[in-house]
Amino acid sequence: MSVETERVDILLYIALKEEFGVLIKKLGDRFQSKELSDIALTVFIGDIFSPVLQRTFRVAVVPAGKMGNTRHAA
Repeated sequence: MSVETERVDILLYIALKEEFGVLIKKLGDRFQSKELSDIALTVFIGDIFSPVLQRTFRVAVVPAGKMGNTRHAA
């Protein structure tokens, strides 16, 4: 299944590089980076288990990345 058609329960858009660094350290190797083929974005996808709800959520994290026309348009 490609990233473009993969089901995601929660989408996090992280605006600041420093916030993204802290989040990725916390999530560790449970999240894998995926390059989107049709736009200039890298998405980090992984699972987080909720002990309260007793279910796993599929989470996608999108860092804002660099500034510029390509990133802004994406």
